[in-house]
This record gives sequence, C-alpha cells and structure tokens, in this order.
Amino acid sequence: MSRYIILLSFFCLSIISSFFSFNAVSADDDSANNDELTVRVGIYENQPKIFTDESGKASGFWPDIIEYIASEEGWNIEYVPGTWAECMERLETGDIDMMPDVAYTDERKELYDFSNQTVYVSWSRIYTREGLDIESIIDLEGKTVAVLKGSVNYEGWEGIKELVRKFDIDCNFIEVDSYNRVFELVESGQADAGVTSKDFGNQHQADYDIIKTAIVFQPSPLYFAFPLKANLSPYLIERVDYNIAALKQDQNSIYYKSLEKWLGAKPMEKQVMPFWAIWTLIGIAIVVVVLAGGSWILRQQVKARTKELTAEINERKKAEQLLRHSEEKLRTTFESMSEGLTITDLDGRITDINNATLRLHRYTTKEELIGISSYTLIEHKDHPKARKNLRKTLEKGYSGAVEYTLLTREGEKFPAELRAAPLRNESGSPVAFVSITTDITERKKAEEERKKNTQKLIKAMGSTIEAIALTVEMRDMYTAGHQRRVTKLAIAIAEELKLPESKIDGLRMAGIVHDIGKIQIPAEILNKPGHLTEVEFSMIRNHPGVAYEILKNIEFAWPVAEIVLQHHERMNGSGYPAGLSGDEILFETRILSVADVVEAMASHRPYRPALGIDKALEEITKNSGILYDTAVVDACCILFNEKKYEL
Repeated sequence: MSRYIILLSFFCLSIISSFFSFNAVSADDDSANNDELTVRVGIYENQPKIFTDESGKASGFWPDIIEYIASEEGWNIEYVPGTWAECMERLETGDIDMMPDVAYTDERKELYDFSNQTVYVSWSRIYTREGLDIESIIDLEGKTVAVLKGSVNYEGWEGIKELVRKFDIDCNFIEVDSYNRVFELVESGQADAGVTSKDFGNQHQADYDIIKTAIVFQPSPLYFAFPLKANLSPYLIERVDYNIAALKQDQNSIYYKSLEKWLGAKPMEKQVMPFWAIWTLIGIAIVVVVLAGGSWILRQQVKARTKELTAEINERKKAEQLLRHSEEKLRTTFESMSEGLTITDLDGRITDINNATLRLHRYTTKEELIGISSYTLIEHKDHPKARKNLRKTLEKGYSGAVEYTLLTREGEKFPAELRAAPLRNESGSPVAFVSITTDITERKKAEEERKKNTQKLIKAMGSTIEAIALTVEMRDMYTAGHQRRVTKLAIAIAEELKLPESKIDGLRMAGIVHDIGKIQIPAEILNKPGHLTEVEFSMIRNHPGVAYEILKNIEFAWPVAEIVLQHHERMNGSGYPAGLSGDEILFETRILSVADVVEAMASHRPYRPALGIDKALEEITKNSGILYDTAVVDACCILFNEKKYEL
C-alpha cells in the first residue's frame, strides 16, 4: 500500500514540475521576443496608490506592480504624467498603452479595453470641515461639493452625482484636476464637502484642516485599462493578467508587500501543515464523504431553502432601505415647505410641526408648541368653527380652505386659511390630523385695496352718469328729478327682491340715465301740453334706441346700455323698440319698467296732472303678468302698502 502511495506522489510531482517548467520556458520565450518593447503608462497624482515622488520618480502601489511585471516581461516602461482627465483622454486616443487604477463602468467599456484580473478594490468617502454637520447624503442639500473631474466616484455608477440624483438633492459640484485640489477647496471654504478615494483620504487627511464623514460609498474594483482594440492591447492584457494572478497566489510577492507598505493591507497567512497531516486529513475527508452521502438530498433542500430565505431577507432589506429613503425625503419636504404644516392627535394636541409654522406664529423652537392644544393658536371666537370643521374632516376625509384668525406668540392676530385631512392607520381608522396653514395677510390687504378702488371707480362713474342725466333734466322742466326718483324706487324694489349688490349697482347706473335718449327730442315736444301727433310720438318712442347708441361704447361693469334699451319693453311683447317678451327682457329692466310707470303716473306731465300713487299701483296690479313682471309688481306694492314707501 505504501509503495502505491509513493508512486502516486512521484507521478503528481512530475506533472507539477513539468507544468511549471513549461510556463517558465514560455515566459522566457515571451521575454526574449519583447526585449525592445517600450510600454507607455499614464501616471497622475493619487498618493499613495500612484504618484511622483520628490525625485521625480513614479512611486506607490501601482508603480511597484508595473515595475515588477516589466522586469518579468522585459519591458521598458515610459511614464507619461498628467491629470486624471488628460491620462484618460490619452488612453482613448492611443497616446499611451496602459493606464492603472481605472474602475470599470459600462460607459468606459465602450472607450477602453480592461484587464480581467482585479488588482485592488477601493471605496469613496466624503470629507468636510468641522462644524458643517454633514452626516448623510441628505445633508448635502444646497451644499457645494468638490470632485475629481471624470472620476468614477463622481460620474460612475453609484457615484456621488448619481446618488444625489436618486435622493432628489440639489447641490453644486466643482470639478477639479486632482484630489489634492479637492482637499484645498474644502479647507479654504470654497467647497462645503469633497469626494476622494478612501486611500487618498487616509494618506492625506492629516495634511489639511478637514474631517472625514461617515458617508462611504461605491466599492470600485480597479483594473489596468488599455486603448480600445489597439494592436498591442490583447498582448498586454494577457501578460498583465498572467502576472497579477501569479502575484496573488504568492503571499510573499511584491503584490502583498506593496499592499501592506502603501495601503496598510495584510494578506491572510497560510497555515503550513506537515505532509503526514495532509494525508491524514484526506483519509478523514473520504470517511466523512462516505458517511455524509445519505444526507446529500437533505443538504440540497436546506441549501434551497436558505437561498429562498436569503432572497427574502435581501428583499426586506431593500424595502427597508427604500422606506428609510422615502422617510428622509418626506422629512426634507416637510421641513422645506413654505406653508405651515401641523400634525395633531384626534384631541387637537400638536405632535409635530415644520419650520414654516414656527415662523408664522413667531415661536423659536418646536418644543414650545409640541404637546399644547392647537386651539391655542386660533382666536377664541373661531374655536366653534374649528371644532365643526374637524368633525367635517373626520366625516368626509378632508376640509376645504377655511378662513380663521390666528395668533402669534405675542398675541397679535393675522388672517389665514387652513386645510385639514385625517391620517389613518393600516386598518383605515383615523389616528391624527394634518393641516396646512397659509398666511393670507397680503391677499386680504390686496382685496381691501381692490374693493376701495372699485368703490372709488363706481362713485366716479356714478357722478359722471348723474352729470349726463342732468343735461336731459335741464331741457325738460316737467321731468326734472324723474330719473333720480325712478332709480331710487327701482333700487328699493331690487332690495326687497334681495338682488345681489352687483346687480343693484348696475340697476342704479341704468336708472339714472334711462331717459338720456330724450336729448335728441326738441324741447317743444317734450313740454307740449296737448296730445302728440303720430310723428311726434314716434320721436318719443325712439329715445331708448338713441340712449343705447350713446351708452353702448362705454365700458360699464354691467349691461347698462341693454337695460336702458329695453325699459319700454313689456312682458307680453307689446312694448318697444324690439317687441321683446318674457325672459328675453333682462330682470333689471323689468324692475326699471315698473318703477318708471309708477313714478310717471304719480307725477305731473305737460299734458295732464298727476294721477296719484293709487292709480299707479292699480295700473301695475291690473297688468301684473301681462305687461309687468309679477314678482316685481308684488315687491313694489309691498313697499307702498306695507312699508309706507314715498316717492
């Protein structure tokens, strides 16, 4: 048995020895073929990974690896210095043959070829100054951030640019050519924060008056990169991959020594075991495999279930992370809103507020308001209205904008609109209220000013209209004051009918000038004591049309010209000038028509004495619903018979 074991061991050693001898010969052949090869390598300043030392020599982790591979392959290395952006541009144009310290991205894969062996994995970190309180990505809102132009921790997948976009954070980036410049801008205050690799930060943070934050992101595997589809690139990639793989296998290689020297990383030590112990373990392993054969199916089931549980845990973690991000975003939105937001329990006690609410009520800290009744912020007279609207909110699920008088900390009053909605738990039951407060002080002032200006305009227009009406009355001694008396009666009827104030204003304007068309009728006809001829009466009948032509181009806020034009129309269509009937006649006109008839019959005319108010009321009552609107007639009769109205 021992003889077979010895023979088997000898055979294995022979194969291994042949394998290494073959590789050694191949390596020697490659070296022999490439003695004169010069490889141009880009170098930029990123101490301790790669930099130019005081003597002008390339130094750091990457140059150690490059120099080793060059010595193994017989290459001559020519370093081409520049900024990161310049090196990457030279790599793209083929002005250099190889670039170290390049993180792989899908975008870069379209521009460069990459080695297959990962050389190093780096992380990125955010640095800031003392006192700025930047503890999470959210804290970068409104800040200025210095970054290395073209770097993967700036523009790559999950780089800082992509992270702030995902969190909907608005910050300003300053692009620079080196990590040293990033730290200089943060130290001088020109930038609030800066992004570098953690290795650069570990090496140089102490040289600047800055501090590192807890924000670490974007693990980036780093590779050698080569010009895309260049003739030399496949050969360089193959030899670099071969040497990196060999270096990783030997824990005493320059790879691990350089990692420890420059980056402080140590390889895991291998346990050296005696030859007999190895064979003992092999024997034990065979026994274990035989004994475990019956449990293979069970292990597969456990493995499958473990995979399912791992997937579930990962999904849950993703959901929790999304939830945290959502909560942070909601909190940011909550605090940044210009309108006041207040959350209360169902009894109206404040549980949370935003900064805008503090400003509205002139408090300095949230602690002053949290826990007190929200009614403290509302004037006492509005408390019943507030309770009523809270009940409405519970019943309907919302409340529209309701106007209240609110109080500041000093007791000063200000007008505001509140809109409220209930917050519900998972079962749909209300557990709190959220309300939005809008200060409407400026709006109120604007409305008051607009109202005053409107009143001034109406008053000025009224004065102008009265002046126009006076020109007619000065020509007709018998109808002097007729338009004013008709207007006064028409307004009284309109108020009895509860017409809106806006319509009453229009009726007032129309009443004052309803006979302005008589200005074109000769005075001898207006004041003629006898009966009028057909021609003379036709001239009288034409005065509504003349009035319309005078008034139609004046921009009233009401249909004044139309009211005046129709004031001799009748409900049954027997009036003039257009023979309108029923709803074709404006309601203001129907009021003016009744007031005009009553005043005319109750007053003296050149061709007859006054008939008196009783005759006038008898006329409109008899023709109610025929010539005159029934509702208007009833209102007019109530004024004279019950409320003792006098012309």
